[in-house]
Amino acid sequence: MALSLISFLVFCGLEKQSHADSANEQQNAQRVKIEQHPNGTAKGDRNTSQQQKASSEKLIHVQETPPSHLRMEGQPDSQKSGDDASEFWVISGRKLKITDTLLAIFTFFLVVIGAWQGHVISGQIELARGQSADTKASIAEAVRAATAMERVADGIAESVKTGAESVAALRERTAMQMRAYVSVLVGTAIYQEREKNVRFEARPVIVNNGGTPAHKLSYWANIAILPAILPDDFAFPEPSERSTQHAAVLGPHQHFIINKVVETFIPDDEVAATKLGVERAVYIWGCIEYDDIFGDTHYTKFAQLITWIGSAGEEVIYGYYCQRHNEAN
Repeated sequence: MALSLISFLVFCGLEKQSHADSANEQQNAQRVKIEQHPNGTAKGDRNTSQQQKASSEKLIHVQETPPSHLRMEGQPDSQKSGDDASEFWVISGRKLKITDTLLAIFTFFLVVIGAWQGHVISGQIELARGQSADTKASIAEAVRAATAMERVADGIAESVKTGAESVAALRERTAMQMRAYVSVLVGTAIYQEREKNVRFEARPVIVNNGGTPAHKLSYWANIAILPAILPDDFAFPEPSERSTQHAAVLGPHQHFIINKVVETFIPDDEVAATKLGVERAVYIWGCIEYDDIFGDTHYTKFAQLITWIGSAGEEVIYGYYCQRHNEAN
């Protein structure tokens, strides 16, 4: 709007200046016409006679020169007055030059527009600073949130790890509590009676003391008449033939009775001492293997010394667990 007002004022000034220039051109044309007219009159008078020419020139000089002179000298003053009127205008009783006034107005509006633009730019700068501060705050908040999420993720990972460890520990404890536990107890036994064709025999008892069945249960066993005190290097060998190996399911708190017979008879006079385990004794040993319900394989090794104490026909069987080859996992 300010630029439109300035353009309008400039246009008005230029229009007024154009009218003044047109008036000046008309005045100059009239002055040239007046100057040419006396010369034409003098040229006609010169053709009559020499005397009349002199008298006419004197007369013309006396009569026409003053008015022509007055007109010629008066024309510049009128032109100057018109020029002055076209270059100035009166505002509030003061005579001001049009171009200077328009230049001052134009400069004033330029200053006003510059101040307004400076104010707008300053506001934009402040807005940009505010946005920059908001952006920095948003970035800081995002960084804080990311850090917090990272900590949460670490906490979740730690919780998952702890949970997995807890589940593993719980599974292990549950397995330990619920799995099958197979042990071998001292059972019954038979001593040698040649007349009845009966050799020494031991019948240990396999018991599942756990809370779940023992699957794929198998065993091997061996029996022999050995020195009452076994040598330290005795290896508890397996039988040459695993004919006593079996596979079965032993439920919780159930038992199997296994048996093993000495291969040959011993001298009859050694039977009583063998029953008491004085110098020689009956040994039975072996190993049981099975799987629990969790799919783990276990074993139980056993080794027992069998004795008979009491009078004939009323013997009581006592069994002893050897210090070696009695172990389980």
